[in-house]
Amino acid sequence: MKLAIISDIHGNLRSLQAVLKDIEEKEIEKVYILGDLAFCGPQPKETLDFIRENLLDHVIIQGNTDEMIVRATNAAGDPYMPKNEIMANALRYSQEVLDDIDKDFLDNLPLKHEEEIGGLKMLFVHGSPRKIDEGIFPNVRYSTLEEMVEGVEAKLIFCGHTHYPVIHQTAGKTVVNVGSVGRPFEENPRAVYVMLDLSKIEQREFDIEHRYVKYDTEAAARDLEQCNFEGANILAYMLRQATDKFPEPSEVN
Repeated sequence: MKLAIISDIHGNLRSLQAVLKDIEEKEIEKVYILGDLAFCGPQPKETLDFIRENLLDHVIIQGNTDEMIVRATNAAGDPYMPKNEIMANALRYSQEVLDDIDKDFLDNLPLKHEEEIGGLKMLFVHGSPRKIDEGIFPNVRYSTLEEMVEGVEAKLIFCGHTHYPVIHQTAGKTVVNVGSVGRPFEENPRAVYVMLDLSKIEQREFDIEHRYVKYDTEAAARDLEQCNFEGANILAYMLRQATDKFPEPSEVN
């Protein structure tokens, strides 16, 4: 049995469709989606429509930006509104193009999913087991990571949020950040997801592979440039570069 764990699609329908094609070719049976479905990408509405039309038989949980789309009010001091103005503009844009059905869908997504297969207990979250917007980065201190997973029964924990794929071993647990389908941040513009092979789970063995999938990044960036909010061209540049670092204006022009 093979499972796919994907996260952080961020309204990038082109990358999602490329990843799903790879999943189909690998004969993967089930998909787990760890949130951040629409915000900050070129096609937030189209991506949500596609997910509801094609992926509701799979597991989908809520990410922090899904919550932001629903909760942010743009009021002074609103904790759900990004401090960065470009990201705030992107959030307002997502709120404008998504309808009430979209927002209800995001609002009702569960915060986590637990499952056991062949005696292997697994936990699926967006950020960390204790907080939706807490990142598990490649350089996380292991003392901090142990605190994050304290009290978790699952031996295998999957997360996203940071957009940096990594596998950690701590406190008798395997913690896997699956990376990002729609906004990779490791200077590799390909979409990334995790394939979990449980074909030998009866022998207490499993294989984890980060799979990198090429898609038309340039077309997605051009789509993003056409979105009607200030700073869309900056986010398109960051998509091309696969970076979380905001560029200087001279770098974009």
